Amino acid sequence: LYSMKLMSTETGAEMKGTKANMYELELKEDHKEPWSTFTKNIAVGMGQDEMKSFVVTFPEDYAVPALVGKQVRFETYVKMIMNKVPKDADTRPEDVQRKEAVASLEADMQRSNLDKIDQAIRLELMKTCVADTTKATEAVSWAKFGEKSTLDLQWQIIKEAIGREEGIADIDAIEEFLRDKNTVNWVSP
Repeated sequence: LYSMKLMSTETGAEMKGTKANMYELELKEDHKEPWSTFTKNIAVGMGQDEMKSFVVTFPEDYAVPALVGKQVRFETYVKMIMNKVPKDADTRPEDVQRKEAVASLEADMQRSNLDKIDQAIRLELMKTCVADTTKATEAVSWAKFGEKSTLDLQWQIIKEAIGREEGIADIDAIEEFLRDKNTVNWVSP
């Protein structure tokens, strides 16, 4: 995956409409120009999270009239390099494949809904809980761990207080308990 933009070699300005973010290009040798030059420049010596700039001349038979015969500077950033591996054909009956796909989508939706429930419960309890999380979190350096870590610590303290109050020793079981006590129905849009 890469990002790129084309810069005019005459003016040095970015050429309008030539910017692409997180574009996917298979690095193979049989690309037409200017992509074969582009591929060679990326394939040789570039790694992930690297930038490179190089000049390419578009051929006279290029499909975009504004670029025909133009010499441009590609400025590119390689975000990720991956190997393309062909997937083995699924030889199972179509109905079995469909059932598996539906089950997978339903599981994903269930996970998403549980995440939404957990976030709503967490937010509400963070606002309304009487467990004193201030002293403990003030002892933790916000600058060292950041705001999310401080909020996670407060959430952990609240869950521990609920666990003590409800007699639940397993910290993971507390979130399940909270989901069961949840009175809000979450529906996917």
